[in-house]
Amino acid sequence: MGRIVTVQSRSVKEPIPSLTVSNAVRPGAAGLLKDLSQDVARDGILLNTVLPGRIATDRFWQGASHAATNQQSYLAAQSGEIPANRLGTAQEVANAIAFLVSERASYINGVALAVDGGLIRSI
Repeated sequence: MGRIVTVQSRSVKEPIPSLTVSNAVRPGAAGLLKDLSQDVARDGILLNTVLPGRIATDRFWQGASHAATNQQSYLAAQSGEIPANRLGTAQEVANAIAFLVSERASYINGVALAVDGGLIRSI
């Protein structure tokens, strides 16, 4: 069995303020991937998407350097909206991807899996 896992954004499920292009493009890309997942499954290929929430990466911390507040205030504001009350880690995203490419996920196809601590509010 083949596996394809794409990494998108939570804007697939809900708009993110001030990210107009992402909000417009990513849901369409997710729709395309969902459609493709239906076609390639016949060939034994499973295609899924991971939607990371706020993850503690260098890119996240770059946002802190541009924020008007200090890093501690930025972290508190950003993690305070997450039901898990913390940022995710790159390892947690990698764990989800590792699961999706494993045999344990052999009947999972065409999903958009949020790895976000509950941040995405949509069902």
